[in-house]
Amino acid sequence: MILCLTNISYKNFNFENFLKKVKELNINNVEVAPSLLINNLNNKKRIREIKFLLKKFDIKIRSFQSIFFNIKKNKLNKKNSIIDLTNHFKKVVSFASALKVRNLSIGSCPSRYNKDKSAFIYDLNLDLFRRFSKIAEKKMITISLEPVSKKYGINFLNNIDEVFYFIKKLKRKNVKILLDTGNCKSEKMDYKKKFRKYKKLINHIQISNSQIDYFNIKNIKNELKFFKSIKFKKTLTIEHFSNSLSKLKLNQQIVEKLVK
Repeated sequence: MILCLTNISYKNFNFENFLKKVKELNINNVEVAPSLLINNLNNKKRIREIKFLLKKFDIKIRSFQSIFFNIKKNKLNKKNSIIDLTNHFKKVVSFASALKVRNLSIGSCPSRYNKDKSAFIYDLNLDLFRRFSKIAEKKMITISLEPVSKKYGINFLNNIDEVFYFIKKLKRKNVKILLDTGNCKSEKMDYKKKFRKYKKLINHIQISNSQIDYFNIKNIKNELKFFKSIKFKKTLTIEHFSNSLSKLKLNQQIVEKLVK
């Protein structure tokens, strides 16, 4: 498997120090939230700086996540809101292409917060993700669709089964499944069974706890062991996040011991 760390787990580091830490751990791949790298996705000077740092540390960005962070949860029955999301996505794809990133993990898209009638939300997201898929396809980028539990305010695609049936309905070859072990725990699902059931469609994995700011060492070890044992060949990110600096640092230490 291609093991990644993510910069959302190292938000107390600037990008250069994050890459330095990753390299110290003998890891050569990362997943990143673009908003922690760059304020303006069209900033060519900043893009050159990021490329320089990636080359300096010989590290590849394998995936973007949290690509809609800070994008307002507008009322999406308005055409201009769909256009706004699509235009933002085009900028993300262009940025990803410039850095040779080939996967976009999409979880908390604003269209998934909407509480309107389920049929309307389903059709709205089908329309939106078909647009996203066509834009990403032009740059040979895959979208990995992440299930997100209702406890995070998401009202659409809360578990991996719902993601599977949505992708089946979508009928787009470059839209795949992101298996999140933390989500499986929250939804009381066996991640091993779900992996075996959907393995042909799974493009990316995130290992996390159901409580994102807490790390269960035993669970994470077992999950890493499982994916190594089945010789999973795609990308896998160890993910944690906390607004508490002390918790963040503690979890960083735990992860660093696990991957050494």
